Amino acid sequence: MLADLAGLSQGYISEIESGKKPLDRKSTQVAIASALNISVAQLVGCTDDRADPVLDRASAYVPAIRAAIIELGAGERRRPRRDRDTVRKAVRQMTHLGNAADYAEIAGLVADLLLDAGAFGDEFASEMVEVAESANGTLKALGYVDLAKAAAEIGLRAAERHDSPAWRAEAFYSWIQSFPPESAALGARIAARTADELQNATDRGAREVYGQLHLSSALQAAVASRADDAMAHLTEAGDLARNLGEPEPYGPLSAGFNGNWFGPTNVRYWQVAVAAELGDAGAAIATAQRTDLSAVPVPNRHVYFFTDLARAQAAGGKDREAMHTLTHAERAAPQHFRRSPVVRDLVATLISRAKRRAVAGELTNLAHQLGIGSL
Repeated sequence: MLADLAGLSQGYISEIESGKKPLDRKSTQVAIASALNISVAQLVGCTDDRADPVLDRASAYVPAIRAAIIELGAGERRRPRRDRDTVRKAVRQMTHLGNAADYAEIAGLVADLLLDAGAFGDEFASEMVEVAESANGTLKALGYVDLAKAAAEIGLRAAERHDSPAWRAEAFYSWIQSFPPESAALGARIAARTADELQNATDRGAREVYGQLHLSSALQAAVASRADDAMAHLTEAGDLARNLGEPEPYGPLSAGFNGNWFGPTNVRYWQVAVAAELGDAGAAIATAQRTDLSAVPVPNRHVYFFTDLARAQAAGGKDREAMHTLTHAERAAPQHFRRSPVVRDLVATLISRAKRRAVAGELTNLAHQLGIGSL
């Protein structure tokens, strides 16, 4: 019945239930969750109750972050506790921490920084977009998806008062990242529509955001099972990245507009993600093999890259390679790795398959010793 409702084969459902295949493709998650009348977040929610002291420390700041978001949403503005230069420096540091996937450190800074940036009003519109984006990514990684979306909407409202098309588009880019998989088709449309508004932009920052929006639209389209649209958006982003070249770093972990690192290497990272999501393991692995990770030395990008590559390797039956790749993902960004439902499900599947192979091998040897032969 579940297979019929989800539009999947009974054999495929059985393989997911038995642990032979991971539930890692978001399009499949959406199909099964819809059939069960639950959300994807409920379907893939964390079932491991073991505490992680680092992430527990990050979660302890969530009530203060929620209070700050509610206060800003109500239109309240306090007197700033810090001067303008100090706040701007703190905002830039938060972007670096986001690229490092250091959620515990970010969580302790978000509430005060949201309120200080908000205190300066329209003058700090771009800073508010930047802080809201960092808050969005951190809260989503910690599992507070609804609060992450509320943070992204703070950035949207700030961007409405900004005279820069690039920052307005960046706020939409961040907002789309907060969407659940069920809204992938909507996210793809909004990203493409926002990109169209920057099509004639000439400055590099706006062009980079234009490219990032096409990358986002590509992945959202892949989740919505629209492969042709996904590839068209990837092509547009790739052509632009080749023309622009790699972005200029302005910090150890940040380069380009708002630290997004838009360029040829980052496009390849997204190509691996899209191919893995579409189930094209060969394309994902081939793209990964010709990607120079040193060109974008960003832990937050590397953990996604290695996770997507491991997904593709596992789908292609390369379980040993997948486990090795996952160790790289864990080293790149341990806080992100430990909270990822995709990682958890993939590791559980690899363990289940390894156990079956070990048992099958032992039984085959025993049968041979008994002269039974192959059964």
